[in-house]
Amino acid sequence: MEKQIKPCPFCGCIPEIEESCLNFGEYSINGFKVSCECGVETRTKIYEYDGHSEIELKTKVIDIWNKRADGWISVKDRLPKPNTGKTFIVYINEASIQTSWYSQDEDFLTPEFDYTDVTHWMPLPEAPK
Repeated sequence: MEKQIKPCPFCGCIPEIEESCLNFGEYSINGFKVSCECGVETRTKIYEYDGHSEIELKTKVIDIWNKRADGWISVKDRLPKPNTGKTFIVYINEASIQTSWYSQDEDFLTPEFDYTDVTHWMPLPEAPK
């Protein structure tokens, strides 16, 4: 069984494990990277060496992806992709934490608060199993 991949910290989507290849003329090395539909991918790619199995290589690249920092993202640094239908957690002007959606008008939509008061956001974590 493969390890679980954390959602993308930028768009909240679940990324894919993709094959990656290094070519050296007639010689090539196959490997893997984690890549999200929003364009984010692991900078480090894991390649075949020393007889490691495909599962070992995929586990290692998933560990690299999952190791990145999680947490609150400032709206000054980055905003989510609009109209994905995904739910986010938002921090509203030092007063409240709410769930929200991000609209095509590039506003956070929450029922109780002014949209412009959102200072930080993060993707909603997966439900417990």
